[in-house]
Amino acid sequence: SRMESAGEAAAAAPSATAVGPTLSGTTREGDAEPTPAAAEAVDADAVLKELAAELEALHGDRLRRRLRQLQLHWHPDRACRDGGVCADDACRIFGLVQGVWESRILAAVSAIPVGAD
Repeated sequence: SRMESAGEAAAAAPSATAVGPTLSGTTREGDAEPTPAAAEAVDADAVLKELAAELEALHGDRLRRRLRQLQLHWHPDRACRDGGVCADDACRIFGLVQGVWESRILAAVSAIPVGAD
């Protein structure tokens, strides 16, 4: 039917917003399950390097939104359970993401004087 073909086309098209880095072992929003590569070992050093470069280039709301995606994707509970990532790698990657969140998002909020409108 017309509705089924539209749904199949949407399911076949890649999402424009990656949840995690575009390295092996990631999924995209809307995927019902991780890609087959998700069960493979993650090169944590490569992911850390890629994320550090990506996050350095982002600012403001784009940085905040991307960090939130990465927090959800790389949280050790989720990454280990859903993505097949070992706990040590997930913790290292999540630590980088959380460190950037604290230093660039939370620090910026705390720098605003109380009562400033």
